Amino acid sequence: MKPESKTGAVTGSHNPRGTLAGLVGPTADAKGAHERIRILIADDSPVWRRVAELLLEKLPQVEMVGIAEDGVDVLALVASTRPDLVLMDLQMPRLDGLEATRKIRAEFPGVRVIMTTCDDSEESKATSVASGVDWFIRKACLCDELPRAIAQLFSGRAGGAEGEGP
Repeated sequence: MKPESKTGAVTGSHNPRGTLAGLVGPTADAKGAHERIRILIADDSPVWRRVAELLLEKLPQVEMVGIAEDGVDVLALVASTRPDLVLMDLQMPRLDGLEATRKIRAEFPGVRVIMTTCDDSEESKATSVASGVDWFIRKACLCDELPRAIAQLFSGRAGGAEGEGP
């Protein structure tokens, strides 16, 4: 949750998800492809990964570029796919979302991170912010808050989100 945020509408084009190693292949319609928001999903729960996938498929301005099950895979996929945004689970095996976010910030400072978790304690929020996340969303609120968060984080992007600024 970002306290100073406002809602915004989201527009653009969508690229369907591929299946090879969780990576998305090139779009058949490359027009405007550079304007899409490239998103990587990172969650150890197959259910939450699917929820995120289904939600992102409804947002026409995004392109899913990969899916990771743990923090180690997140780092490898960020390096190979160069997403604009990682939708990151807080608690994952091998490397949790906090440490993965710190490493992404150090190696790929332009990549945005939205942290998701079932635990919305003040401690979880504080440690997430300290790790460098751009937004914090409780998983129970993902459907309502993710489109708004993406719109706010990418509001100045051509072909991306439109609406009120921060």
